[in-house]
Amino acid sequence: CDRKHIFRLRVLYNEDKETMKRLSLILAILSLSFCAYAQNDTIYISTLNTTHLMFANELTYVDISNKVVAAKIIDSNKSVLAIKAREAFEFKTSVSALENDGTMHTFIVAYDESPSRLILDYRNSAPGLIGN
Repeated sequence: CDRKHIFRLRVLYNEDKETMKRLSLILAILSLSFCAYAQNDTIYISTLNTTHLMFANELTYVDISNKVVAAKIIDSNKSVLAIKAREAFEFKTSVSALENDGTMHTFIVAYDESPSRLILDYRNSAPGLIGN
């Protein structure tokens, strides 16, 4: 009788170990996915070039967290936000934009003298993890 109980306990213990391994693996994958997605939300801007962000709906509100960044909703197409650095900066800041359907986007903004992308299209993307 004792051997049966010990055997059952060992089986349960091994099953719990496997479950914990699987759970740990899933959590690790989710953490990496979160980090990768968050990194995609960084917008690089410069003083020389204007970066344009395209949204699915008209923008009703834009918040710039620091004066080194200039942003404006384009008059002829209110679903496009133009953003540019007023001066070079070494820290990260943020810009938030609210669409008229209630979708809120918040982006980390960093300076890059020569950004690789000047048009960012968010028309078909889900709101990001940084509140965007």
